[in-house]
Amino acid sequence: MAKEEQITSIQKYAQRYKLSTFAVIKKMNKGELKSIKKDGQDFIIDENIQAQTAPDIKQSSMRRAEFSVEDKTAMLEILNSCEYGTLSLSDGDTPYGVPLNFAWLDESIVFHGSLEGKKMELITQNPKASFSVVKPFSFIPSYFSGTTSACPATQFFASITFDGEVEIINDLDKKALALNALMQKMQPEKKYEDIEATNPIYKKMLEKTAVFALHVKSSSIKIKAGQNLTCKKKDSLIKQLSERAEKVDLATIELIKKFS
Repeated sequence: MAKEEQITSIQKYAQRYKLSTFAVIKKMNKGELKSIKKDGQDFIIDENIQAQTAPDIKQSSMRRAEFSVEDKTAMLEILNSCEYGTLSLSDGDTPYGVPLNFAWLDESIVFHGSLEGKKMELITQNPKASFSVVKPFSFIPSYFSGTTSACPATQFFASITFDGEVEIINDLDKKALALNALMQKMQPEKKYEDIEATNPIYKKMLEKTAVFALHVKSSSIKIKAGQNLTCKKKDSLIKQLSERAEKVDLATIELIKKFS
């Protein structure tokens, strides 16, 4: 069985061995490279990689401990299903938040932007940042609790908050890796040439695009799915969601069952 540190993305394998991603995929199809499918993507098993120590990501504490989750699979599901997140920076004494598309690559949040502008200016001044993503599930109306009080109304959701420092990536090959990760996430149907520093159609774009990586130092995963409810109330809620039967309700039922 492959060790976790031996599993690498197609793009990283191509960069490591000076190959095109097309050549790597061709080797995979011929069976010349071992590969596995993980979280819906193909990864190479590179047995030449020696064991490396992964960065230590601290789990942040949470006031409502019953909603706290320490599950990397759940984290990846949330990250892969959310198209955008919010980057929070410091503008002196004033907070500054900006929504943006992102991808998860090498234990970091990667994103792109302009070489000029407020985001670049603030990151240059202070690279410490926070990044949050939220996946909404069903809104639970107050009347589901059989009362005229508004108090029981609540929203089920899954969210992640990362804290760390942002690196401005200047190496063109590393820029290409990050942008490929974004494209794989946002356009899984492919129909584009892989972004490579050696490809003439991308050279100017890579030079003119700013690419960033938020290296995570601490994280907090919160999933609110009725963990604090009694079995009786949970069964009643599932019944009511089934009757309402909106698409999000069916997904919420699965979430409730998963975290029961």
